[in-house]
Amino acid sequence: MLEQLARRLAAGEALRTALLAVADRGPEPLAAALAPTATEIRLGRRAADAFADFATRTRSDLFQFAAAALVLHQRRGGDVVAGLRRSASVVRERRAAALEVKALTAQARYSAMVLVAVPAATAFMVGGPGPSLPWPVAVAVTVLGWSLLGIGAWATWRLSSPREPAAQIPPVRASSAMVALGRHLPARVRRWRRTVAILSAGGEVPDAGRLASAALERVLCASAGVVVAANFAGPVAGCALGVGGWFVPELGWRRAQRRLRSAVEADLPQACDLIGLALGSGCDVASAVGEVAPLVGGECGARLGLVTAATAVGTPFDDALELWGRGVDSDALDEVVATLRAARREGGAAADTVVALGADLRLRNRLQRQAAARTLPVKVLFPLVFCVLPAFVLLTIVPMLAATLGGMQW
Repeated sequence: MLEQLARRLAAGEALRTALLAVADRGPEPLAAALAPTATEIRLGRRAADAFADFATRTRSDLFQFAAAALVLHQRRGGDVVAGLRRSASVVRERRAAALEVKALTAQARYSAMVLVAVPAATAFMVGGPGPSLPWPVAVAVTVLGWSLLGIGAWATWRLSSPREPAAQIPPVRASSAMVALGRHLPARVRRWRRTVAILSAGGEVPDAGRLASAALERVLCASAGVVVAANFAGPVAGCALGVGGWFVPELGWRRAQRRLRSAVEADLPQACDLIGLALGSGCDVASAVGEVAPLVGGECGARLGLVTAATAVGTPFDDALELWGRGVDSDALDEVVATLRAARREGGAAADTVVALGADLRLRNRLQRQAAARTLPVKVLFPLVFCVLPAFVLLTIVPMLAATLGGMQW
């Protein structure tokens, strides 16, 4: 559908006429989905705005990119055909990447499904521990075996299901109670160098409240480790687990930073393509960023909106551009920011460079997905060995062994 629309526009048709033609004679089921949009256009609504509403209703970032290209063309002009063809190529790339990942993981996924199904089928055939074991032991073996099998099946399914990065994530905020309690801790604990270094990723210095909350998290995890281990494993193990608990909150902080980086980088290629279209239509770098900011979705668009808001109140553009990547710790985003700064400073044509950066980012994402797909057979081994195999022993081997030993004459 995007290719048909691009061909009609390249042939000289108006955007309104091209959209109506695609809606009337385009491929199904998109033509039927575009029927309400065609009705709005015939009633006098602007074609780009009607298509933008269609993209919002479908909740597809690919259609939203095409709609953003049309809206940008409506505002500033430029080569909208190149934007639509770029959208079509992105559709092909994503489809090819999804099929490739599916093919790379097929053997591991189906092997894991078979290995998870075998213990369940065998357990139904065996029929449980039976009267050979005391009923408390039989109940414990059955519950533990099915629990391990369920955990193994869930972990295998989670590892085998490819997940797209979230386009937008809720901000991580420290609760007021955590901050208030953390402020009573010693300053050396609140400003421990390792905590400051981890929370300062991407050049964003954490405030005093975030440091106080992080220090309280460390103290609570360390105290819990000491209490639990000291009651069940002795003082030596308590001290070891307390030291380990001190570093446990770092896992959550690093995970939140990875999620933020993935959310920003998910829409970064789209932002590069739209900025390239705006630059190709004659905008300077600052105007291009201002035009594109409302059209980019997700976390990346929200942070790009901070740049335009800071510029509107008089902040120099180079300083405002820092807000786009502050706290993200993304090399790709830093590269885009450096390219825009150089283009604004030198006055050179940056449209092709920014579009090439977007293509390079898509290639990086595709290679990362391929690498993750190739590691799936190794990752699936962990739930199979530590959950499914013990469940197989508990649900099948133990009942048969108990029945055999119980029927022997001693």
